[in-house]
Amino acid sequence: ITELQKKFGHGMGVYYEMYCPMAFDFKGAYWLQRKDALVNPYFGAEMLKCGETKKIFKSNGDNQ
Repeated sequence: ITELQKKFGHGMGVYYEMYCPMAFDFKGAYWLQRKDALVNPYFGAEMLKCGETKKIFKSNGDNQ
């Protein structure tokens, strides 16, 4: 999904590409989410804030 977002963009709102270096035995994992406050889907409540914002995707392909 992230690769499709990078190539084609989207129509409305902002998406945030997040990254957790600890996911999958420290191989790391990326995910997209709508809110800027990080919510890590990989470790439950104990590691909910683990990770960082890697990229911000604005609507209509206007990415930074």
